[in-house]
Amino acid sequence: MYAMRAPLHTIVAVALLAWCCAAQAGERIVMSITMDPERTPTGRLMLLVYREALRQAGVDLEYHYYPPLRGTVLAKVGRTDGEIGRGVEYGPAHPELVRVEESATGITVAAFTMDPAITLRGWGDLHGTAYRVGYSTGHLLFKYRLEAALPESSLAVVNDTRQGLMNLALGQTKVYVDLYDDVAPLLTGDQYRYAGIHLAGVMEKPPLYAYLGKKYAHLAPRLAAILKAMRSDGTLARCQAEVDAAFGPAE
Repeated sequence: MYAMRAPLHTIVAVALLAWCCAAQAGERIVMSITMDPERTPTGRLMLLVYREALRQAGVDLEYHYYPPLRGTVLAKVGRTDGEIGRGVEYGPAHPELVRVEESATGITVAAFTMDPAITLRGWGDLHGTAYRVGYSTGHLLFKYRLEAALPESSLAVVNDTRQGLMNLALGQTKVYVDLYDDVAPLLTGDQYRYAGIHLAGVMEKPPLYAYLGKKYAHLAPRLAAILKAMRSDGTLARCQAEVDAAFGPAE
């Protein structure tokens, strides 16, 4: 007996259907984002911008918010395909990742204190002081800048923003450095616990980049070109307007 064979046109139709389904599903990239898109304007902006840039590159973005140190570990072991929201100094420390050489936005690094007499206008203002300064782990920029300004004995590394603010409130540190976007919601949301903590000054406003693992390293030049075009055609401005409508205009 002979096995029944499907007509050629049926085989072609099934193959086309499978191809269309695969095309519609699209390629998916899993990335961590260093700032919570639900709670911070910079996190929301990065999500909107990179989701659109990747869509234009034919890739669907699956994102997860992780604190900086956890994001580093997950990317290093291949649990994620890269990170969104890292500074330029991150690249040399992580050669397993490839930077997308076009920044979508920047971030405000700020110093906070309980002392009304302390005003800071940059990292240089810390030189020669006796301040004990806290900062959150996982941010290489903070580490590099503070170690260049103060002796190691003057620095206090904490696991997260809440711990850093609590140390400041208890007088264990004189200054606390972190991302403005991470601190501002906590000061507004828990004014009793953090009473007296205020902005001492802006330390730096560095650009932020996306970093890709080896699997998607080939996308880096394409994404850089897309981001540049999005800046020129007003897409980035429209994303910023959407963020401003949700969180209020940027400080």
